[in-house]
Amino acid sequence: MRVLFDGGLLEHVPPKRSAKVLTMLLRALVECNLDYLEHNPNTPHPYKAGIKYTREKNTEQWKSIPKILKDGGGDCEDLAAYLAAYLVFKKVRPVGLIVRWATTPKGGRLFHILVKGPKGAEDPSKKLGMGKEAAS
Repeated sequence: MRVLFDGGLLEHVPPKRSAKVLTMLLRALVECNLDYLEHNPNTPHPYKAGIKYTREKNTEQWKSIPKILKDGGGDCEDLAAYLAAYLVFKKVRPVGLIVRWATTPKGGRLFHILVKGPKGAEDPSKKLGMGKEAAS
């Protein structure tokens, strides 16, 4: 089943409000991933799953763990939600999500998602190849 959320709201409100909406949606994705992990407890840590960061082109598709594993990777929100759920499942605390915004030269907005763990902010996208995908 595919669910399409028209994110136009995120483009027409201030970044702080957009971050609030994104955080709510990210929490839902983390909950879906937690459910998956409860039924598939031997799922590997994302850094040991053989996946990589993959940039999306002209779309924003949010993936849960089984889709990430099937596709061989995901982008920032996919990988952050996977890592956050994995840490919660393994009872590593505290865990949170960080939304970072950037403004494009044309005035658009881009977001990037990090995981806040016990050792501070962690960027699973960077650890899984973001910035290196053009070289491969």
